[in-house]
Amino acid sequence: MRPLLPALILLILTVAPAPTVSIAMAQDPVDAQLARVTSLFTAEPASVLPGGYAELFAPTFRNAVPDAQLTAIFRQYWSQGGAVVSTETTSKRGPLEGVFMLVFEKGIQVPVKGIAVAAEPPHLITGLLLGLPEPVEQAVDLAAVAESFAALPGSVSFMAGRVAAEGSTEMFGSYEAEQALGLGSAFKLFVLGRLAADIEAGDRSWSDVVELDPRAKSLPSGISQAWPDRSPVTLHTLATLMISMSDNTATDVLVHVMGRDRVAAFQTDMGHEHASLNDPFLTTRELFVIKSDASMAAAFAAAGPAARRDMLHSIADAQPDGASFPTSPTHIDTIEWFASAADMGRVLAWFTKETPARAVARSIMAVNPGLDFDVSAWPYIGYKGGSEPGVLNMSFLLQSSSGDWYVLTASQSDPDANVDQLAFSSLMKQAARLLQAK
Repeated sequence: MRPLLPALILLILTVAPAPTVSIAMAQDPVDAQLARVTSLFTAEPASVLPGGYAELFAPTFRNAVPDAQLTAIFRQYWSQGGAVVSTETTSKRGPLEGVFMLVFEKGIQVPVKGIAVAAEPPHLITGLLLGLPEPVEQAVDLAAVAESFAALPGSVSFMAGRVAAEGSTEMFGSYEAEQALGLGSAFKLFVLGRLAADIEAGDRSWSDVVELDPRAKSLPSGISQAWPDRSPVTLHTLATLMISMSDNTATDVLVHVMGRDRVAAFQTDMGHEHASLNDPFLTTRELFVIKSDASMAAAFAAAGPAARRDMLHSIADAQPDGASFPTSPTHIDTIEWFASAADMGRVLAWFTKETPARAVARSIMAVNPGLDFDVSAWPYIGYKGGSEPGVLNMSFLLQSSSGDWYVLTASQSDPDANVDQLAFSSLMKQAARLLQAK
Protein backbone atom coordinates (compact mmCIF):
# COMPACT_ATOMS: atom_id res chain seq x y z
CA MET A 1 0.00 0.00 0.00
CA ARG A 2 1.05 3.57 -0.62
CA PRO A 3 0.72 5.48 2.67
CA LEU A 4 0.54 9.22 3.02
CA LEU A 5 4.24 9.75 3.40
CA PRO A 6 5.43 12.20 6.04
CA ALA A 7 8.58 13.26 4.38
CA LEU A 8 11.21 12.35 1.95
CA ILE A 9 14.07 10.97 4.00
CA LEU A 10 16.78 9.68 1.71
CA LEU A 11 18.57 7.41 2.23
CA ILE A 12 19.71 4.82 4.09
CA LEU A 13 22.11 4.13 6.60
CA THR A 14 22.60 1.60 9.20
CA VAL A 15 25.27 0.17 11.35
CA ALA A 16 27.94 2.05 13.27
CA PRO A 17 31.00 3.35 11.40
CA ALA A 18 33.91 0.97 11.07
CA PRO A 19 36.97 1.55 13.25
CA THR A 20 39.94 3.31 11.71
CA VAL A 21 42.85 0.89 11.20
CA SER A 22 45.96 0.77 9.07
CA ILE A 23 45.88 -1.50 6.04
CA ALA A 24 48.71 -1.74 3.57
CA MET A 25 47.29 -2.22 0.08
CA ALA A 26 47.37 -0.53 -3.30
CA GLN A 27 43.88 0.95 -2.94
CA ASP A 28 41.95 1.77 0.21
CA PRO A 29 39.10 -0.70 0.73
CA VAL A 30 36.55 2.11 0.91
CA ASP A 31 37.65 3.43 -2.50
CA ALA A 32 37.50 -0.04 -4.03
CA GLN A 33 34.05 -0.76 -2.65
CA LEU A 34 32.71 2.64 -3.65
CA ALA A 35 33.86 1.95 -7.20
CA ARG A 36 31.75 -1.21 -7.15
CA VAL A 37 28.78 0.72 -5.73
CA THR A 38 28.93 3.16 -8.65
CA SER A 39 28.34 0.27 -11.06
CA LEU A 40 24.97 -0.43 -9.39
CA PHE A 41 23.29 2.72 -10.70
CA THR A 42 21.56 0.90 -13.56
CA ALA A 43 18.10 -0.30 -14.52
CA GLU A 44 18.87 -3.76 -13.09
CA PRO A 45 21.38 -3.21 -10.27
CA ALA A 46 20.97 -6.67 -8.72
CA SER A 47 22.26 -8.30 -11.91
CA VAL A 48 25.59 -6.42 -11.84
CA LEU A 49 27.07 -8.54 -9.05
CA PRO A 50 27.42 -12.27 -9.84
CA GLY A 51 26.87 -13.10 -6.20
CA GLY A 52 24.12 -10.55 -5.68
CA TYR A 53 24.12 -7.88 -2.97
CA ALA A 54 25.62 -10.36 -0.49
CA GLU A 55 28.85 -9.99 -2.43
CA LEU A 56 29.14 -6.32 -1.52
CA PHE A 57 27.01 -5.51 1.55
CA ALA A 58 27.40 -6.90 5.08
CA PRO A 59 24.56 -9.04 6.47
CA THR A 60 23.78 -6.43 9.13
CA PHE A 61 23.29 -3.82 6.41
CA ARG A 62 21.09 -6.08 4.29
CA ASN A 63 18.96 -6.95 7.31
CA ALA A 64 18.20 -3.28 7.76
CA VAL A 65 17.96 -2.43 4.05
CA PRO A 66 16.31 -5.30 2.16
CA ASP A 67 17.51 -6.18 -1.32
CA ALA A 68 14.30 -4.95 -2.95
CA GLN A 69 14.77 -1.57 -1.32
CA LEU A 70 18.37 -1.39 -2.48
CA THR A 71 17.27 -2.14 -6.02
CA ALA A 72 14.61 0.58 -5.88
CA ILE A 73 17.13 3.10 -4.57
CA PHE A 74 19.81 2.50 -7.18
CA ARG A 75 17.24 2.37 -9.96
CA GLN A 76 15.64 5.64 -8.88
CA TYR A 77 18.94 7.51 -8.90
CA TRP A 78 19.81 5.96 -12.26
CA SER A 79 16.46 6.98 -13.77
CA GLN A 80 17.22 10.60 -12.92
CA GLY A 81 20.97 10.76 -13.49
CA GLY A 82 22.01 7.86 -15.70
CA ALA A 83 25.37 6.23 -15.06
CA VAL A 84 28.07 7.56 -12.73
CA VAL A 85 30.85 9.20 -14.75
CA SER A 86 33.20 10.34 -12.01
CA THR A 87 33.83 10.19 -8.26
CA GLU A 88 35.29 12.98 -6.17
CA THR A 89 36.68 12.51 -2.66
CA THR A 90 35.37 15.00 -0.13
CA SER A 91 37.06 13.61 2.98
CA LYS A 92 38.51 10.37 4.34
CA ARG A 93 38.80 8.90 7.80
CA GLY A 94 41.45 6.35 7.07
CA PRO A 95 41.07 3.50 4.58
CA LEU A 96 37.66 2.31 5.79
CA GLU A 97 35.46 5.42 5.77
CA GLY A 98 34.91 8.33 3.47
CA VAL A 99 32.69 11.08 2.14
CA PHE A 100 32.44 11.44 -1.63
CA MET A 101 30.56 13.09 -4.48
CA LEU A 102 29.24 11.09 -7.43
CA VAL A 103 28.76 12.87 -10.75
CA PHE A 104 26.21 11.37 -13.17
CA GLU A 105 26.05 11.53 -16.94
CA LYS A 106 22.82 13.56 -17.00
CA GLY A 107 24.36 16.48 -15.15
CA ILE A 108 23.45 15.73 -11.55
CA GLN A 109 25.64 15.03 -8.55
CA VAL A 110 24.85 12.98 -5.47
CA PRO A 111 26.78 13.24 -2.21
CA VAL A 112 27.84 10.01 -0.56
CA LYS A 113 27.56 11.41 2.94
CA GLY A 114 29.16 8.35 4.40
CA ILE A 115 30.36 4.93 3.37
CA ALA A 116 32.02 2.50 5.80
CA VAL A 117 33.49 -0.94 5.13
CA ALA A 118 34.56 -3.76 7.40
CA ALA A 119 38.24 -4.02 8.33
CA GLU A 120 38.48 -7.69 7.43
CA PRO A 121 38.51 -8.90 3.83
CA PRO A 122 36.40 -8.89 1.74
CA HIS A 123 35.66 -5.48 3.32
CA LEU A 124 31.89 -5.69 3.01
CA ILE A 125 30.01 -2.39 3.20
CA THR A 126 28.54 -1.83 6.66
CA GLY A 127 27.07 1.61 6.06
CA LEU A 128 26.05 3.75 3.10
CA LEU A 129 24.32 7.12 3.16
CA LEU A 130 23.34 8.79 -0.11
CA GLY A 131 22.13 12.38 -0.20
CA LEU A 132 19.72 14.11 -2.54
CA PRO A 133 20.72 14.71 -6.16
CA GLU A 134 21.52 18.24 -7.20
CA PRO A 135 22.36 19.67 -10.61
CA VAL A 136 26.05 20.09 -11.23
CA GLU A 137 25.07 23.54 -12.49
CA GLN A 138 22.94 25.05 -9.73
CA ALA A 139 20.05 27.46 -10.30
CA VAL A 140 21.21 31.06 -10.05
CA ASP A 141 18.02 32.52 -8.60
CA LEU A 142 14.53 31.62 -7.43
CA ALA A 143 13.10 32.49 -10.83
CA ALA A 144 15.19 29.68 -12.31
CA VAL A 145 13.91 27.29 -9.64
CA ALA A 146 10.35 28.33 -10.50
CA GLU A 147 11.04 27.57 -14.17
CA SER A 148 12.31 24.13 -13.22
CA PHE A 149 9.18 23.48 -11.16
CA ALA A 150 7.09 24.60 -14.14
CA ALA A 151 8.81 21.97 -16.29
CA LEU A 152 7.77 19.09 -14.01
CA PRO A 153 4.96 16.79 -15.21
CA GLY A 154 1.40 17.55 -14.20
CA SER A 155 0.52 20.63 -12.15
CA VAL A 156 2.74 22.49 -9.69
CA SER A 157 2.19 25.24 -7.14
CA PHE A 158 5.33 26.78 -5.62
CA MET A 159 6.29 29.76 -3.51
CA ALA A 160 9.25 30.94 -1.46
CA GLY A 161 9.11 34.07 0.61
CA ARG A 162 9.44 35.93 3.88
CA VAL A 163 6.91 36.27 6.66
CA ALA A 164 5.96 39.93 6.93
CA ALA A 165 3.78 41.79 9.40
CA GLU A 166 0.86 39.97 11.02
CA GLY A 167 1.50 36.69 9.25
CA SER A 168 1.34 37.92 5.68
CA THR A 169 3.95 36.64 3.23
CA GLU A 170 6.20 38.45 0.77
CA MET A 171 6.93 36.21 -2.20
CA PHE A 172 10.46 36.11 -3.58
CA GLY A 173 9.82 33.32 -6.08
CA SER A 174 6.70 31.53 -7.22
CA TYR A 175 4.94 29.50 -9.88
CA GLU A 176 1.15 29.13 -9.99
CA ALA A 177 1.14 30.03 -6.31
CA GLU A 178 -2.65 30.43 -6.21
CA GLN A 179 -3.42 27.03 -7.77
CA ALA A 180 -4.90 24.63 -5.21
CA LEU A 181 -3.51 21.10 -5.47
CA GLY A 182 -3.56 17.95 -3.37
CA LEU A 183 -1.45 18.01 -0.21
CA GLY A 184 -1.32 14.46 1.04
CA SER A 185 -0.45 14.51 4.74
CA ALA A 186 0.58 18.17 4.74
CA PHE A 187 -3.07 18.86 5.67
CA LYS A 188 -2.08 17.81 9.18
CA LEU A 189 -0.77 21.35 9.72
CA PHE A 190 -4.44 22.44 9.82
CA VAL A 191 -5.08 19.94 12.62
CA LEU A 192 -2.02 21.14 14.53
CA GLY A 193 -3.20 24.75 14.14
CA ARG A 194 -6.66 23.98 15.52
CA LEU A 195 -5.10 22.22 18.51
CA ALA A 196 -2.70 25.08 19.21
CA ALA A 197 -5.58 27.57 19.01
CA ASP A 198 -7.66 25.54 21.47
CA ILE A 199 -4.71 25.52 23.87
CA GLU A 200 -4.24 29.28 23.46
CA ALA A 201 -7.91 29.73 24.33
CA GLY A 202 -7.48 27.66 27.49
CA ASP A 203 -9.89 24.97 26.29
CA ARG A 204 -7.21 22.27 26.21
CA SER A 205 -3.70 21.56 27.43
CA TRP A 206 -0.83 19.76 25.73
CA SER A 207 -0.83 17.37 28.69
CA ASP A 208 -4.52 16.42 28.36
CA VAL A 209 -4.95 12.66 28.09
CA VAL A 210 -7.36 11.02 25.65
CA GLU A 211 -7.95 7.42 24.59
CA LEU A 212 -7.06 5.80 21.28
CA ASP A 213 -10.56 5.21 19.97
CA PRO A 214 -10.54 2.05 17.80
CA ARG A 215 -13.04 3.75 15.46
CA ALA A 216 -10.32 6.29 14.65
CA LYS A 217 -7.63 3.74 13.87
CA SER A 218 -6.28 4.16 10.37
CA LEU A 219 -3.52 2.63 8.26
CA PRO A 220 0.19 3.52 8.25
CA SER A 221 2.18 5.69 8.00
CA GLY A 222 2.64 5.80 11.74
CA ILE A 223 2.79 3.42 14.67
CA SER A 224 -0.17 4.17 16.93
CA GLN A 225 -2.54 2.02 14.84
CA ALA A 226 -0.79 -0.99 16.42
CA TRP A 227 -1.26 0.23 20.00
CA PRO A 228 -3.95 -1.33 22.21
CA ASP A 229 -7.44 0.09 21.89
CA ARG A 230 -8.22 2.79 24.45
CA SER A 231 -4.54 3.41 25.22
CA PRO A 232 -4.23 6.69 27.14
CA VAL A 233 -2.11 9.25 25.31
CA THR A 234 -1.50 12.98 25.65
CA LEU A 235 -2.46 15.52 23.03
CA HIS A 236 1.22 16.48 22.79
CA THR A 237 2.18 12.90 21.99
CA LEU A 238 -0.54 12.62 19.35
CA ALA A 239 0.52 15.91 17.76
CA THR A 240 4.19 14.91 17.72
CA LEU A 241 3.39 11.56 16.11
CA MET A 242 1.12 13.30 13.59
CA ILE A 243 3.76 15.77 12.42
CA SER A 244 7.08 13.98 12.87
CA MET A 245 5.99 10.51 11.67
CA SER A 246 2.82 11.50 9.81
CA ASP A 247 0.97 9.07 12.04
CA ASN A 248 -2.47 8.73 10.47
CA THR A 249 -4.20 7.23 13.50
CA ALA A 250 -2.88 9.99 15.78
CA THR A 251 -4.23 12.51 13.27
CA ASP A 252 -7.68 10.97 13.14
CA VAL A 253 -7.90 10.76 16.93
CA LEU A 254 -7.14 14.49 17.13
CA VAL A 255 -9.76 15.27 14.47
CA HIS A 256 -12.35 13.27 16.43
CA VAL A 257 -11.39 14.90 19.72
CA MET A 258 -11.55 18.46 18.39
CA GLY A 259 -14.39 17.91 15.92
CA ARG A 260 -14.22 17.61 12.16
CA ASP A 261 -16.16 20.82 11.52
CA ARG A 262 -14.10 22.85 13.98
CA VAL A 263 -10.87 21.74 12.31
CA ALA A 264 -12.34 22.54 8.89
CA ALA A 265 -13.56 25.99 9.96
CA PHE A 266 -10.18 26.92 11.39
CA GLN A 267 -8.44 26.54 8.02
CA THR A 268 -9.72 30.00 7.06
CA ASP A 269 -8.39 31.50 10.30
CA MET A 270 -4.95 30.21 9.32
CA GLY A 271 -5.10 31.97 5.94
CA HIS A 272 -6.39 29.12 3.75
CA GLU A 273 -8.39 30.80 0.98
CA HIS A 274 -9.45 27.54 -0.72
CA ALA A 275 -10.80 25.85 2.42
CA SER A 276 -14.15 25.12 0.76
CA LEU A 277 -12.38 22.48 -1.34
CA ASN A 278 -11.93 20.48 1.87
CA ASP A 279 -15.66 20.21 2.62
CA PRO A 280 -16.27 17.78 4.18
CA PHE A 281 -12.93 17.52 5.94
CA LEU A 282 -11.76 13.92 5.50
CA THR A 283 -9.98 11.77 8.03
CA THR A 284 -7.18 9.58 6.71
CA ARG A 285 -9.22 6.48 7.52
CA GLU A 286 -12.08 7.75 5.37
CA LEU A 287 -9.75 8.49 2.46
CA PHE A 288 -8.32 4.97 2.65
CA VAL A 289 -11.78 3.39 2.74
CA ILE A 290 -13.10 5.48 -0.15
CA LYS A 291 -10.13 5.12 -2.48
CA SER A 292 -9.85 1.39 -1.84
CA ASP A 293 -13.28 0.90 -3.45
CA ALA A 294 -13.34 2.08 -7.09
CA SER A 295 -17.13 2.45 -7.29
CA MET A 296 -17.30 4.29 -3.99
CA ALA A 297 -14.47 6.59 -5.04
CA ALA A 298 -16.24 7.44 -8.31
CA ALA A 299 -19.49 8.19 -6.50
CA PHE A 300 -17.76 10.30 -3.86
CA ALA A 301 -15.80 12.26 -6.49
CA ALA A 302 -19.03 13.13 -8.32
CA ALA A 303 -21.01 14.07 -5.20
CA GLY A 304 -21.52 17.46 -3.61
CA PRO A 305 -20.68 18.30 0.01
CA ALA A 306 -24.03 17.22 1.46
CA ALA A 307 -24.04 13.87 -0.34
CA ARG A 308 -20.42 13.35 0.64
CA ARG A 309 -21.31 13.86 4.30
CA ASP A 310 -24.02 11.21 3.99
CA MET A 311 -21.47 8.82 2.49
CA LEU A 312 -19.02 9.47 5.31
CA HIS A 313 -21.74 8.69 7.83
CA SER A 314 -22.48 5.41 6.05
CA ILE A 315 -18.85 4.24 6.18
CA ALA A 316 -18.21 5.25 9.80
CA ASP A 317 -17.62 1.63 10.81
CA ALA A 318 -15.90 0.48 7.61
CA GLN A 319 -12.43 -0.97 7.95
CA PRO A 320 -9.73 0.40 5.65
CA ASP A 321 -8.09 -2.17 3.41
CA GLY A 322 -4.48 -1.36 2.65
CA ALA A 323 -4.16 -4.16 0.11
CA SER A 324 -6.83 -2.50 -2.05
CA PHE A 325 -5.48 1.03 -1.90
CA PRO A 326 -4.45 2.08 -5.42
CA THR A 327 -0.78 2.26 -6.30
CA SER A 328 -1.30 4.69 -9.17
CA PRO A 329 -2.87 8.18 -9.12
CA THR A 330 -6.57 7.93 -8.33
CA HIS A 331 -9.00 10.88 -8.05
CA ILE A 332 -6.17 13.13 -6.91
CA ASP A 333 -8.04 16.22 -8.13
CA THR A 334 -11.28 15.41 -6.30
CA ILE A 335 -10.58 13.21 -3.24
CA GLU A 336 -7.74 14.75 -1.28
CA TRP A 337 -6.96 17.70 0.97
CA PHE A 338 -6.29 20.82 -1.08
CA ALA A 339 -4.44 24.12 -0.79
CA SER A 340 -2.34 26.39 -2.96
CA ALA A 341 1.29 27.26 -2.24
CA ALA A 342 0.13 30.74 -1.21
CA ASP A 343 -2.37 29.14 1.21
CA MET A 344 0.32 26.96 2.72
CA GLY A 345 2.67 29.92 3.04
CA ARG A 346 0.06 31.75 5.13
CA VAL A 347 -0.64 28.60 7.16
CA LEU A 348 3.06 28.25 7.96
CA ALA A 349 3.27 31.94 8.81
CA TRP A 350 0.38 31.53 11.28
CA PHE A 351 2.68 29.49 13.53
CA THR A 352 5.23 32.31 13.85
CA LYS A 353 3.17 34.43 16.25
CA GLU A 354 4.92 34.34 19.61
CA THR A 355 2.53 32.56 21.94
CA PRO A 356 3.39 29.65 24.26
CA ALA A 357 1.11 27.26 22.36
CA ARG A 358 2.54 28.13 18.95
CA ALA A 359 6.08 27.85 20.31
CA VAL A 360 5.30 24.27 21.33
CA ALA A 361 3.72 23.62 17.92
CA ARG A 362 6.89 24.91 16.24
CA SER A 363 9.01 22.59 18.37
CA ILE A 364 6.87 19.69 17.19
CA MET A 365 7.27 20.78 13.56
CA ALA A 366 11.07 20.75 14.02
CA VAL A 367 11.33 17.10 15.13
CA ASN A 368 11.61 15.91 11.52
CA PRO A 369 13.27 18.60 9.35
CA GLY A 370 12.37 16.78 6.12
CA LEU A 371 15.54 17.58 4.15
CA ASP A 372 19.13 18.32 5.11
CA PHE A 373 19.16 22.09 4.74
CA ASP A 374 22.11 24.16 5.95
CA VAL A 375 21.51 24.41 9.70
CA SER A 376 24.04 27.23 10.05
CA ALA A 377 21.84 29.34 7.79
CA TRP A 378 18.56 28.00 9.20
CA PRO A 379 18.85 27.36 12.95
CA TYR A 380 15.13 26.52 12.95
CA ILE A 381 13.61 24.19 10.35
CA GLY A 382 9.96 23.23 10.72
CA TYR A 383 8.49 20.77 8.26
CA LYS A 384 5.45 18.84 7.15
CA GLY A 385 5.00 17.11 3.85
CA GLY A 386 2.75 14.54 2.33
CA SER A 387 2.22 12.24 -0.60
CA GLU A 388 0.14 9.61 -2.22
CA PRO A 389 0.48 8.22 -5.75
CA GLY A 390 0.58 11.23 -8.07
CA VAL A 391 0.75 13.76 -5.22
CA LEU A 392 3.66 15.33 -3.36
CA ASN A 393 3.91 18.33 -1.06
CA MET A 394 6.78 19.74 0.98
CA SER A 395 6.22 22.70 3.30
CA PHE A 396 8.96 24.34 5.36
CA LEU A 397 8.91 27.07 7.98
CA LEU A 398 12.45 28.47 8.31
CA GLN A 399 14.02 30.94 10.68
CA SER A 400 17.26 32.64 9.75
CA SER A 401 20.13 33.33 12.13
CA SER A 402 18.90 36.94 12.31
CA GLY A 403 15.52 35.75 13.59
CA ASP A 404 13.48 36.46 10.44
CA TRP A 405 10.91 33.90 9.33
CA TYR A 406 10.66 32.43 5.84
CA VAL A 407 8.34 29.95 4.14
CA LEU A 408 9.07 27.47 1.36
CA THR A 409 6.33 25.25 0.00
CA ALA A 410 5.46 23.38 -3.18
CA SER A 411 2.97 20.78 -4.40
CA GLN A 412 2.97 18.63 -7.52
CA SER A 413 0.03 16.62 -8.84
CA ASP A 414 0.37 14.26 -11.78
CA PRO A 415 -2.71 12.20 -12.74
CA ASP A 416 -0.64 10.00 -15.04
CA ALA A 417 2.32 8.87 -12.93
CA ASN A 418 3.91 8.88 -9.50
CA VAL A 419 5.87 12.02 -8.70
CA ASP A 420 9.67 11.94 -8.97
CA GLN A 421 10.51 12.65 -5.33
CA LEU A 422 14.23 13.03 -5.98
CA ALA A 423 13.77 15.72 -8.64
CA PHE A 424 11.21 17.55 -6.50
CA SER A 425 13.39 17.45 -3.38
CA SER A 426 16.43 18.66 -5.32
CA LEU A 427 14.51 21.76 -6.37
CA MET A 428 13.41 22.39 -2.79
CA LYS A 429 17.04 22.23 -1.63
CA GLN A 430 18.09 24.69 -4.31
CA ALA A 431 15.23 26.99 -3.33
CA ALA A 432 16.31 26.91 0.32
CA ARG A 433 19.88 27.79 -0.65
CA LEU A 434 18.73 30.73 -2.77
CA LEU A 435 16.20 31.87 -0.18
CA GLN A 436 19.08 31.99 2.28
CA ALA A 437 20.68 34.70 0.14
CA LYS A 438 17.55 36.86 0.55
